[in-house]
Amino acid sequence: MATEYFSTQVSIEARISALRLKGYIDFDGDDSPDEASLTRAYKYARGKVRGSLEGRFGQTIIDDWDSDTVPELAGTISDDLCIYQIFISNPRFAEIGQTIRDNALEELESIAKGETSLYGTDAPVDDEFVTTRIKSDYDPERDLDNQSVRVTWVLPDARQLPDYPE
Repeated sequence: MATEYFSTQVSIEARISALRLKGYIDFDGDDSPDEASLTRAYKYARGKVRGSLEGRFGQTIIDDWDSDTVPELAGTISDDLCIYQIFISNPRFAEIGQTIRDNALEELESIAKGETSLYGTDAPVDDEFVTTRIKSDYDPERDLDNQSVRVTWVLPDARQLPDYPE
């Protein structure tokens, strides 16, 4: 079942095990990870991924992603950021959590710059138009002895266009 977030409890447990996840964020002792902690981690990870990749892929593409359709690499990065959020709740894991976060942010930056691609996701094409100066009657380097105006600029188009209203 897809969720609006890029990570799920199952995807996180696949990385750090269900027992560890429960041990890290079972603050109320009910023998399951606290939903509020998981939601906070999901939101943080989704926000970081969206914020980093929106400039490259656009909001429309990223809005279509959920836990089932997110590209694999983006989902893994989201899981890493969730694990970071879970680790910072325990001072013993703060350093390893920071390392995981730094690596995930480096990956996001690499994707955003176009150095790494997301398999199966096409970024919108950013065409770069290079223009150069052309000679015209308004060119300051024009031949001052020839300052004529082209007649096609002043006269109506003489072509007969059948579908063009008169």
